[in-house]
Amino acid sequence: MSWWTDFYMSERAMQEVIEQVENIYSKERLADKIESTIRNIADMQQAIQRCQKFLSHAYYQKQLLEEITYSYQVYWLRRKCSGSPVYYFLGVYRIPNIPNGEKFRDTIEYKRFRGKERKEAREYVEKLCKKYNYKLEDVANRR
Repeated sequence: MSWWTDFYMSERAMQEVIEQVENIYSKERLADKIESTIRNIADMQQAIQRCQKFLSHAYYQKQLLEEITYSYQVYWLRRKCSGSPVYYFLGVYRIPNIPNGEKFRDTIEYKRFRGKERKEAREYVEKLCKKYNYKLEDVANRR
């Protein structure tokens, strides 16, 4: 970490940097510090511009998200790996109604049941279907 990075971190750190500068009695060393600081200011200005560009895109995306509608997909997956017990994974995907929306889905509810809890899993998936207005027949039940 160079000496100038502490400069903008805190008031105390800035005071320490000023004290360091006051103890420089070499013109060449002081000139190097000045040039380095000028370059660092330019770098920070570029970083600020990149942050502003990011914020601009983020606010635009936020506005798009306000206008997007979503569909919901209830899923029920049965998994058994060799040597392990059976598990049922149940949940709900939220899918944006946009082209290729399936690619951007995210899980908004999720629960895991052991194989012995199949009845509870079925009740839970029925509850999810009712909550998200999803047909039980459409639930992906893969074995």
